[in-house]
Amino acid sequence: MAAAKRKADPTGSSCGEPSRKKRRVVFQDVTIFYFNRRQGFVCVPSQGGNTLGMEDDHFAVEVVSIEDHLAERRGDGPEDAEDSLNLLLPVDSKERRTVLRSAGVEDIEVQEKDECRELRVSRQQCGCSCVGACLPSSCGCAQGGIMCQVDRPGFPCGCTLENCANPSGR
Repeated sequence: MAAAKRKADPTGSSCGEPSRKKRRVVFQDVTIFYFNRRQGFVCVPSQGGNTLGMEDDHFAVEVVSIEDHLAERRGDGPEDAEDSLNLLLPVDSKERRTVLRSAGVEDIEVQEKDECRELRVSRQQCGCSCVGACLPSSCGCAQGGIMCQVDRPGFPCGCTLENCANPSGR
């Protein structure tokens, strides 16, 4: 089915129709939901340790203006500036344990830390072991029927674009 094309009218109206009002999205407030902390079990921390999660249901809600929210995020508001800066920084394993304990989590499952470590290690052991050239007879990816992958030079597959002979591609 072909779509009909209409030429734009410089007056803003189309074929004698009254001009339409421009619609815009306007944001007014920020709604913040507060959750109690718990062990997460749904991610793999890059720095090791147990996962940090939150309860399924929130215990409080706060509505603030966008300006107040931005001021608080920048550290200009009632919150400590240091707290605002740490929002996106990695949390090491000892600090994760401290956060969970201070949130009242008494039974931290130790085996989760080991499972996360195994997952981090397994994620590093992917791709083929080819170096430079990739031959289908010795390439783990080709033998598995999957494409060689490169997230960064040499990882996870060590072949180069010019020398990859994997029939599934790269």
